[in-house]
Formats: sequence, structure tokens, C-alpha cells
Amino acid sequence: DGFKPCKVMTSLGEVALDKYGKSRKTVPAENTLLGRMADLASELMRIAAEHKGEKSKKK
Repeated sequence: DGFKPCKVMTSLGEVALDKYGKSRKTVPAENTLLGRMADLASELMRIAAEHKGEKSKKK
């Protein structure tokens, strides 16, 4: 088994395609960082929404 490059995935879990419609094998570092930041932001929003809905009612 030799080295097999991984596929580049979008934040939605789909395979990222290049301009020719083939699956991308590499991605520039800036795009990787921006993609991770977007994923982090969406996760933080999801966690905040869950946390907001968990307030207990005190009487």
C-alpha cells in the first residue's frame, strides 16, 4: 500500500471539485484555514443555539 492522497471535502461534507470537474487532491493553505474557521463558526453557532434552549425555568 503506497501513499494515497486524501480527497478535499467542503464544509457540507461533499467532495470539492476543481475547475475541470475532477475531485481535488490538494488545497492551498489559505483555503484550508478559511474552511476550518467557517466550520468552527458554524459549530459555535450550533452550540450557542443548543445552550440557549436549555435554560431551566425557576419559580
